[in-house]
Amino acid sequence: MADTLFNWLITHHYSPVLAKALTSMILIIGLILFGALVDVVMKYGVRPILLFLFARVEPYWITLLREHRFFRHLAGIVPPALIYVIAEETLQIQGRLLQVIQQMTLVYIIFGVTIAIFAFLHALVEYYQQENLFTHIPLKNVAQAVQTIMVVIALVLMVSILFDQRPFEILGGLGAFTAVILLIFRDQILGFIAGITIAENKMVITGDWIEMPKYDANGDVIEVALMTVKVRNWDKTITTIPTYALIQESFRNWRGMFESGGRRIKRPIYIDVTSIQFCTTEMLARFRQIEYISDYIEQMESDVTTYNTTYQIDLSHPVNGKRLTNLGTFRAYVMAYLRRHPHLRQDMPVMVRQLEVTPMGIPLEIYTFSAETQWETYEAIQADIFDHLLAIVPEFGLRVFQQPSGTDIRVLLSTSSESE
Repeated sequence: MADTLFNWLITHHYSPVLAKALTSMILIIGLILFGALVDVVMKYGVRPILLFLFARVEPYWITLLREHRFFRHLAGIVPPALIYVIAEETLQIQGRLLQVIQQMTLVYIIFGVTIAIFAFLHALVEYYQQENLFTHIPLKNVAQAVQTIMVVIALVLMVSILFDQRPFEILGGLGAFTAVILLIFRDQILGFIAGITIAENKMVITGDWIEMPKYDANGDVIEVALMTVKVRNWDKTITTIPTYALIQESFRNWRGMFESGGRRIKRPIYIDVTSIQFCTTEMLARFRQIEYISDYIEQMESDVTTYNTTYQIDLSHPVNGKRLTNLGTFRAYVMAYLRRHPHLRQDMPVMVRQLEVTPMGIPLEIYTFSAETQWETYEAIQADIFDHLLAIVPEFGLRVFQQPSGTDIRVLLSTSSESE
């Protein structure tokens, strides 16, 4: 075609130099118009037909590919590919021009293929996330790692085409710049290694509740990516954590708590030391009427009587012998109450333990597990338990320790004034 056009211009009295320039210009314009025509045909003719046919097989998957413009990027590769094929025949007399055009079309094809692969990966990740498949694998992390590798490969191929060098020679020449490349892609490399470790050990998956005080993160994981992990905190703010930090530093993952089906309740009630005393006969008679501990009182009274009789204890002084205390009886009541609570896990540890005495009094710690793990329900159950226990403390002759307030001081001063 080039020879035909050149000869035609010569026959119309154009100089050889001008005829050659016009031939090149006309052929280039023709190739551009041809590429534009093919692009229009692919965009408005072939692509809609293929979408219609594919949508009948897997509508949702095809919809995702279309939303991420996969087919548009794929169709955009066809025009430069055709230009590359026909350019050699069309521009056969223009050697250097042919080489430049073929190089540019190849670079464009590589770029288009890379973008199309990116779109496919995005659609693939979204598809698996919507279908809740492979939830234990950080798919976005893997996709970003593949994208990084594709970028490196594409750049090497483009450089090798533009400078007419073999790809392996380009890679060999990069040896001197390895340190720079490692510095540039440091986060990607560390993130990729961390992603593999996290996926292999199932350390973190989307939906986990994690705590990482160093990064002020306390909430649900909403995204595990190549370089970052996003956490939606309970105050609805978003904290971004470097992925590699999850394997270099400590953090707390609450997934085990949800999987076990029990959430721990661990909170003390501080008892005023001055309110602790031995149980009197009247107190025991009143305690015996409490359903939860009536059997306990009878059993303990029998044991105390047997012990004191066996060892002939002189009971004229309260220090002698074995006696029940109101604090010990209260502990027995709390234990019985927790054992009968319908919203606590009875197959998990249930304890009422007395801790070391503090300036705030004696801590009586309740240690048990709620059968509900959801935050709102868990807090309601915990509040109901302590509402009841705090209200029942005075029934055992005990007082909950509380530092004096302004009201206490005013009452004390008022009482002193009246007594005077």
